[in-house]
Amino acid sequence: MDMLDIVEKGGQLFLPNISVDIAILGFQEDKLKILLLDFEGKWTLPGGYVFKEEYTNDAAVRVL
Repeated sequence: MDMLDIVEKGGQLFLPNISVDIAILGFQEDKLKILLLDFEGKWTLPGGYVFKEEYTNDAAVRVL
């Protein structure tokens, strides 16, 4: 599935207004760290929408 499919068919594929975001925390040199993605110049958590026939836990695993 490419980005064009998601844009054109998103309403048919995903649950409306429901998404998952993943917070991955760790320690490095006694400092708390969090995994962030650089998306178009903005820092975000990894995440994505939930398919209509998918459990939220399964969506979280898919996003990882």
